[in-house]
Amino acid sequence: MKTPRELLLHRHAAAVPKLDAVRAEVVGSLQPHPAATNWFSIAWQELFWNSRRVWTGLAAVWAGLLVCNFALTDRSASAAASVMAQLPVEEMRRLRQERAQLRAELLGGLEADEVKTVTPAPRSPGPRSDLRREDEAIV
Repeated sequence: MKTPRELLLHRHAAAVPKLDAVRAEVVGSLQPHPAATNWFSIAWQELFWNSRRVWTGLAAVWAGLLVCNFALTDRSASAAASVMAQLPVEEMRRLRQERAQLRAELLGGLEADEVKTVTPAPRSPGPRSDLRREDEAIV
């Protein structure tokens, strides 16, 4: 007994030469595609030319960011640095003394050596679950 595939192939066997003729006509009418020798032009077309709107939008966003960056830069810091560079040595010493006096006033008469700094006790490395238990015990 023949399979359904064999029955269909036998029934349509007369169409095979006609289909081959149509295929040969279509393939013959196609022009040969030139070889892609210039990879730069192909990359340009594939990456940039197809998505012109996207690249234009990104360029506009970057231009806006640059404008905002130049508008918001702090020019006073660079101006202060140039003024400080022009000060004489005596003026610099006087400014340092004033800064030391202000620091002493803020510390309430304490010297810098007398001010205690709080440093956390060093922990030995251990499992993370231990850290969680210690934190819960403190609370």
